[in-house]
Amino acid sequence: QSVSPPAQASGGFVSLRGGSMAGGGKAGRKAKVLRGVQFPLDEKQERNSTDAVKGALAVSTRVADANAADRALAEKNWRYGYSAHLVKNCELLASGPTSLTTEIALAGLESLHSTFEFIDAQGKVQPLAQAMAAVPGMVADFGGFDCGVIIGSEAGTPAGPVRVPYQGRLLEGGPLKAQLRSWEERGIIESDAREALGALADR
Repeated sequence: QSVSPPAQASGGFVSLRGGSMAGGGKAGRKAKVLRGVQFPLDEKQERNSTDAVKGALAVSTRVADANAADRALAEKNWRYGYSAHLVKNCELLASGPTSLTTEIALAGLESLHSTFEFIDAQGKVQPLAQAMAAVPGMVADFGGFDCGVIIGSEAGTPAGPVRVPYQGRLLEGGPLKAQLRSWEERGIIESDAREALGALADR
């Protein structure tokens, strides 16, 4: 879903303030205050994931095949038609040589870094690449990455059965595996996801 936060320009940044939901929200409903990494704003000033992903994929693909990039941009039914364009991009990546593969990948990453935005705790907005470059200890060339480790509070305790909440119930064992098969048959999850969760259900 696309969200259009009310915005007021201030000193080159955008401050998010409370207001009505745009794009069909209920009257008087407060807009969600956005923080962290966000999809870029489109022509309607909405944060549209489809346009962002389509654009980055086209930029990446154009490095090796301009016609394929144009076809991706012209795709009308992106929700169901994106896979063909993604497969084409992967084929170009796999075809090599290594220098071309690297160039294709970097073009896509640089597109994402230059178009996505970061909203800090004070509501200031800046390009993602600029925000990442300002974080100490990160790789400077492309804005950088970092990693961390989260240790759960139950670490070291005996493993119990896996339970998945679904429609007001906690599914485990046989009922969970049956639901996983149903999801796989309907194309909601891939077979490897069904197998992995099914293995946990058998513990």
